[in-house]
Amino acid sequence: MTAPQAVERPTYSVDEVAEILGISRSLAYECVKTGEIPSVRFRRLIVVPASCVEALLQGPNGQPADVDASDALDDLNGERR
Repeated sequence: MTAPQAVERPTYSVDEVAEILGISRSLAYECVKTGEIPSVRFRRLIVVPASCVEALLQGPNGQPADVDASDALDDLNGERR
């Protein structure tokens, strides 16, 4: 019998994103509200695309970087300051 394959999740909850990014739950919700963390709302459920979380954690060369979340979003949107 083989072990079940891990399924890559397309989205994370805001609480999970807070844990992944190492920020507080309240800051994560505030960043979702201001658009610093992109999200999708389904009625009362808010989810964050996994690709956006990865982009927040990656630098411009695909290497882990110490970046501001708004800078990462600008990179996602093709904007440069």
